[in-house]
Amino acid sequence: QLECLSLSSSVLKVVQGVQEGRIWFLNGEIIDADAGAVGGEDAFRKILSWKTGAFEVCPPEPARKRAIFG
Repeated sequence: QLECLSLSSSVLKVVQGVQEGRIWFLNGEIIDADAGAVGGEDAFRKILSWKTGAFEVCPPEPARKRAIFG
């Protein structure tokens, strides 16, 4: 929520045990997500379903193509 509210451009890395996911933000909008072999909205939902995890905010990747439009 903070990334969206602050209109941030960044990559949020989320680690839960051996699982790792990333969520890409561009100007506060979620544009893509990746969780192993899953991408886009499915990956975003998968990451949100994790009950725990460690978070790291990484530098933006402006060249990342948008895969989430909703």
